[in-house]
Amino acid sequence: MGDPRVRTIGQVDDGIAELPLRIGIDHDTVTVGCPGMTWRLTLSQAGELALLLVSACWEAQQQQDRAVAGLAGWLTREGEARDG
Repeated sequence: MGDPRVRTIGQVDDGIAELPLRIGIDHDTVTVGCPGMTWRLTLSQAGELALLLVSACWEAQQQQDRAVAGLAGWLTREGEARDG
């Protein structure tokens, strides 16, 4: 059995190239990588990365909401124009 202080916590599959992004720990560092490449981040660096990911998720959601609202507005205008 391997060292319990070195392990994968979880992974996210990209759904395209079938390269899982793996998140794990290696003693006192956080590991982020895919097969063939792994970064080891200090706890401070991992915290910065976590904040950036949360920020990116929030901004992506805002952009999606704006796009959906824009599409809904366009569909409403098209329907009104068609109905005369």
